[in-house]
Amino acid sequence: MPEGTWVQEVDEILGERCCELCRLSHKKRKNGPGTLYQQQYLVRGKFLEEDGDEDEDEDDSPEPNTYWVNEVDLLETIAKADVEAALVARHEHVLGNL
Repeated sequence: MPEGTWVQEVDEILGERCCELCRLSHKKRKNGPGTLYQQQYLVRGKFLEEDGDEDEDEDDSPEPNTYWVNEVDLLETIAKADVEAALVARHEHVLGNL
């Protein structure tokens, strides 16, 4: 997720990961991410962006988009129950297609 952006509303969670594979060394890929472990969710929803200008003529409405969001950042702005419901819906969708 870009710096200065935060989640305002979750429409759905499309995926999850615990690390970015491109950042792992061969050894970390073989043995696991270790200290590089960081739970992230691919969130489709509405995001607010901090632009630094205090111009009141600008539109402050949230932008629909999709980003990888760290779990910590997601839980700072979205209620835990809403995140849990989105994860349950995602897992039901995945299991329903097997």
